[in-house]
Amino acid sequence: MMISLLDRTRKHDISFHRNGKIDITARVAKALNLSNGDVINVAVDNSECFLYVSHKADECVGSHEAQCSSTKNLSNNLRAYSVRLCRAIMDLVNCSDQQVVHLNCGEKVMKGNKPFLTLIIRNNF
Repeated sequence: MMISLLDRTRKHDISFHRNGKIDITARVAKALNLSNGDVINVAVDNSECFLYVSHKADECVGSHEAQCSSTKNLSNNLRAYSVRLCRAIMDLVNCSDQQVVHLNCGEKVMKGNKPFLTLIIRNNF
């Protein structure tokens, strides 16, 4: 009997770290039209989780929790910080004992005028 050594080959789209660091790939940033200064949040609707932009940079004054910034000068990857959001996600996916949770994103869904990305949560981590 043959077994596959790589059970997953798709790279993750977003990482939630216990210390509050949130790493966002360029694919997610492009899908949500994220830029420096935008504030992200996660909405839960029934059993589905959605990542969305709660405030655009031009609407914000000062610093906010989960506010995005570039990881490097010419990179489209973004990073945000929110201990509360990270720990809430870790509790939601039953991984509160882990240091980091990597998730993939599904398709973009429009609710009102805002784009939302579905967070794919698997039962086996």
